[in-house]
Amino acid sequence: MQRMTTWLAMVLVGCLFPVSGLALGNLENPADGGADSGVAPISGWVCDAGKVEIELAADCKLANGTRLVEAAYGLTRADTQGVCGDTNNGFVFLFNYGNCAAGEHTFRALADGVEFDRSTFYVTTFGTSFLRDADSLAPATVVQMVGMDADVYEVLVEWQQSKQNFVIVETEKMPFTLSQFLGAALGPWSGTWRSLAASGSVSFTFEVTPAMALGISDFTMTGTGCAANAQSTTDMGNIDLPITEATMTDGSVVIVHFYPTENLLMSGGNFWFESGPCAGLEGVLTTSRVMSM
Repeated sequence: MQRMTTWLAMVLVGCLFPVSGLALGNLENPADGGADSGVAPISGWVCDAGKVEIELAADCKLANGTRLVEAAYGLTRADTQGVCGDTNNGFVFLFNYGNCAAGEHTFRALADGVEFDRSTFYVTTFGTSFLRDADSLAPATVVQMVGMDADVYEVLVEWQQSKQNFVIVETEKMPFTLSQFLGAALGPWSGTWRSLAASGSVSFTFEVTPAMALGISDFTMTGTGCAANAQSTTDMGNIDLPITEATMTDGSVVIVHFYPTENLLMSGGNFWFESGPCAGLEGVLTTSRVMSM
């Protein structure tokens, strides 16, 4: 009986305090489930290690073909004091994600050869490991926090070759919150559409979808030669680039790109039928918010 009690105690101790020697740490960048591009740090922290290495994904090799790279270790991370008992636990390795093929990848973080964390993420590239002589300014909208009272900023980003990415060069806080924006946009809209060969009326309703994104319903286009009514099958989700895909009752798929005015009372746009009897039909539309009396 004494033997069995001792054996059970050993099993319990082994469960509560693993003897595998796994180090306590976190691979923070690239973020698991996120996306990365350009030149950016692979970073995180680990409590006790003589050497920290990153095992790159199979199609993320460096120029010399290696997949195992050593990170600088021992950087000050005051936020790890409570977990590790000291602060010199940070690690970092500067990496060009252009060395990866476009798609999903997994990196493993190793402390003295033993994995302590991993991250699976998505990479988008320009098809080259280092894009040269590119120049671009592009607008974007940033929502500061999640929720209806979020602040909204217009942001101007510029391509920076050394980082192989865009950097923020200008910001402007908008005079409305996300809830005010949605309040102005949501509801029925109507107007006209025209192409080189035909024209007709268009109407739809902007709404918040179950995924808490901007979408449209009751989309109607008359005079196309296809079924008139459609429901959107994709959320727009992006204030700057409100594009949605709608499927007509006859199966025709139409892509609609909206261009709202700053006061959100009118919206231009263009459309094109991707499939169905009207495939190839494209044109422009002009709509305005239907104001309740």
